[in-house]
Amino acid sequence: MIDNFSAFDPSTWHGWEDLDDTTAVPSYDIIASAGASSGIGLVFAGVVNAFNSIGNGEYVIQLLPLQSTTNAAVREAEISRRLIPNSLQRLTVFSGGVPDSEDAHAIIYCRLTVRPFFLPRVDNILVVKGAVLAYGRTFRGDGSTADVAYTACSSAEQFDPGTASPPP
Repeated sequence: MIDNFSAFDPSTWHGWEDLDDTTAVPSYDIIASAGASSGIGLVFAGVVNAFNSIGNGEYVIQLLPLQSTTNAAVREAEISRRLIPNSLQRLTVFSGGVPDSEDAHAIIYCRLTVRPFFLPRVDNILVVKGAVLAYGRTFRGDGSTADVAYTACSSAEQFDPGTASPPP
């Protein structure tokens, strides 16, 4: 992360190419591999569950792992090919998945400075470049626990899972 520190500067938004040396990981595996991948540039995807503005164009976005049925549908979509041109990396990012994102018991928090006119939308897929800063456990609203990863995100692109295209 130190080598790419400028790509995480929260005072400005960053383009997709600002962090070019990334390792592809499936979203359900980020927490399991968090200790080994902390501070390393990653590319991953998740479903937007919630988001909050924390001011100055910065958002904290709550992502859930992708469902296994969603992965297959978006892996070869044009936007996926554009964002992750390497087919092996794309296969890794959009592999596996969970049966139901709501029951995943894994949450990824992404701190992102957004570019102008970018607003996350609940239930859209976010493809993200970022780095894990910390990980742990938290209680969910239903009393169960969830594994959590906190990430500094450099850039993100989103698309509607139904159409596999960017939102209007």
